[in-house]
Amino acid sequence: MTTHDEVRSSNGLPASRDGRGRLPFLTAVLGVITALLTLAGILYQQKQDAQNSASDLSRQKIELESNIQTLKSQQNALQDQNSQLQKQGDDLRNRIGTLSGQLQAAGITPQEPGIAGPSSYTLQVPLPDTASSITLDTGQVSTSPYVGDLQYKRDSTTGRPVLDLTNKYNVAWSTDVAAPNPGQADCAGAVSRAPRAHPITDFSTQLNVCVRTTGRGIALVKLTNAPIADGTLTLQETYWPAS
Repeated sequence: MTTHDEVRSSNGLPASRDGRGRLPFLTAVLGVITALLTLAGILYQQKQDAQNSASDLSRQKIELESNIQTLKSQQNALQDQNSQLQKQGDDLRNRIGTLSGQLQAAGITPQEPGIAGPSSYTLQVPLPDTASSITLDTGQVSTSPYVGDLQYKRDSTTGRPVLDLTNKYNVAWSTDVAAPNPGQADCAGAVSRAPRAHPITDFSTQLNVCVRTTGRGIALVKLTNAPIADGTLTLQETYWPAS
């Protein structure tokens, strides 16, 4: 039983006058809907971000794989170049060995860059009317007299061949060498200890001659054979440049 002031709606619930009782409820429902829509928007944006990140990662993976393939190709190319360089190096070493053998067969020992000697020369020294000059620093023979380190000429009295110093003030020599194959130190010691004062006139026996040259180097000159019929003298020289 109701009083005359209570009004009920058709569903049995109390009815608000002028519908003002529904406003707070609708406001709450609208707030919930707004929150849900906001959350849905955030979730959608996160999904889009995740998809974009996945796309970026996939692209980066593809680029990385491409870079790896490029590096592998470059590595293979470098390995091929290294193999070719090694082969070229082997070929050059073989050619150097062949050329060195040919030079040594010709009586010339090539000097390696940066290494101070020794150098070897085979000297063919003629016997002209005046004199032949020998420059030991370079292994050169000239028919101009009074140059170089040694002179090969005829004795003015006997007419026999003699080998002598060109200039006794700049050059010294010695034949007082005990070792059969003297080295640089042996020759330098002999020149300092027992310098020779006279020309060489006897070519009938083998003789080692040590010379301190005009260029201050040390030369070993080997007399191995007597002059031939026309007077030409063959000498074997080993030269150590001044250090």
